[in-house]
Amino acid sequence: MKTIETNNLIFEDFTNISYLNELIFYVDEHEQEVLDTFRMLELSSKWKVEIIPFEDFKNLMSKFYGKYEGYMAGHASSYNKIIRVLNVEDQIKYTIHKETTVEELEKQIMHEFVHACYSDLVGKENTIHWFNEGLACYLSHQDRKFVDISNIDFNIFLNDFNKLSGNGYTPAYLIVKYIFENYSSDEVYRLISEPDYLIKKTSIILNEAIEWIKTQVNSRTKK
Repeated sequence: MKTIETNNLIFEDFTNISYLNELIFYVDEHEQEVLDTFRMLELSSKWKVEIIPFEDFKNLMSKFYGKYEGYMAGHASSYNKIIRVLNVEDQIKYTIHKETTVEELEKQIMHEFVHACYSDLVGKENTIHWFNEGLACYLSHQDRKFVDISNIDFNIFLNDFNKLSGNGYTPAYLIVKYIFENYSSDEVYRLISEPDYLIKKTSIILNEAIEWIKTQVNSRTKK
């Protein structure tokens, strides 16, 4: 096992990858953008980033979620402050992510780092799942194409996000994108830092976002 410590993270590679330093350099270059969004200087304590073999990852996901699904390739546990990811080779071999690259793994680690920041800011019990995933996709630059989300069952989306499986990530990303591109930075921060305020505003945000996304889809269709 190889261990490298940075300002906010402790990387532990159990799979002997050749691109560990590349991953760490990318995180060091991009984590400040995420921290600035959360108005944090650093995490309150360092998190581990474990790169683990597929069977170990599969077993952990099965214990946490009750089953493993093929889209799962990374996970952040706020209870023990550990981020776990599959390396590129195992993602290609075992998951649906057959064209994963080192660049995509870098973004995936940043995705989990966003979860760490959100949990640190509001407390692990107060994170809101759909917003957590939308923030993680948006701030890690895991960009999604615009699609009409008006037919989604938003009761499931808001209350039991996992039941939407991978399908929930695109609408979550698009709604968060709407928020960042249409609200002031102070309002965005209030939505991030005050979960009760976000819950109060959710129905308004959803209605606004659905219409904005439709407009974006239509404008791209006409081009």
